[in-house]
Amino acid sequence: LTSPLSGISVAMNLVVAPRLLGEHRQRWPDLPATALITAGTILTTIFGSHTELDYSFEEMEELFEAPTFLVSLACLVCATAASVTYMSLRRTDIELSAMTRPTNPKICHVFLPAFAAASTGCIANIFLKVVGELFATHGEMWQIAACLPFLATLGGAQLNYLNRGLRLYMQTVFFPIYSALLMLSNTVFGMIFFREYEALLDQGRWIGFAAGTALVVTGIVMFTLRRAEAKPRAPLSPNASSTTASSFNSPNADLWEPLCAQEKAEQLAV
Repeated sequence: LTSPLSGISVAMNLVVAPRLLGEHRQRWPDLPATALITAGTILTTIFGSHTELDYSFEEMEELFEAPTFLVSLACLVCATAASVTYMSLRRTDIELSAMTRPTNPKICHVFLPAFAAASTGCIANIFLKVVGELFATHGEMWQIAACLPFLATLGGAQLNYLNRGLRLYMQTVFFPIYSALLMLSNTVFGMIFFREYEALLDQGRWIGFAAGTALVVTGIVMFTLRRAEAKPRAPLSPNASSTTASSFNSPNADLWEPLCAQEKAEQLAV
């Protein structure tokens, strides 16, 4: 039920981030893309499951061992591992692409840290839900303590990839994609874990849920239509004025330094 707050935060990000961070907002496609993601987030919440039940530790253990959830979890873990591996192997290429295309980055590259942060956050939220249920049903302390290491590890991984995405890309672009992926993964895997998808299919609400998901995906894809805008280069000369250097206002400004050093070395070699 709190998922609509994700849509509100996406809309607020479009208004606040350009003012606070100096990022340039492009009315097309930023406005319609944000509107689609917000509408899709609200729609998936309306047609999602609204039931709230209390589970014992034994019942949640049974839910965790369900074949449907285990297969879904394995697919999510494999997809996350593939994203992390690709980011590690192509780190230089990804950073160079983010540096040379600050206003219209490759969405497939933006998707990688956003998906890694959202998927680890999704699993962390499931463990957080389990801990909350244990507190509500007066579970044993050892049961709660057993969940905390997983919760801390997954939460740390989520923050790591979230910060990595914000370092490479404009918040105006990265945050809506991350927020939409987190909302979708939380909703889908929450329904799978607690078997709420059965009621969704029986009552025919899956049509509205699918429509909301389609709106979110369409909004994400629309960010590929952002136009390239010229950005000032960081000065190569160490004697350049500090005013010129400080004018390079970009979320990935620190990535220019290795390239500038390489260019300067090539100039000295010539």
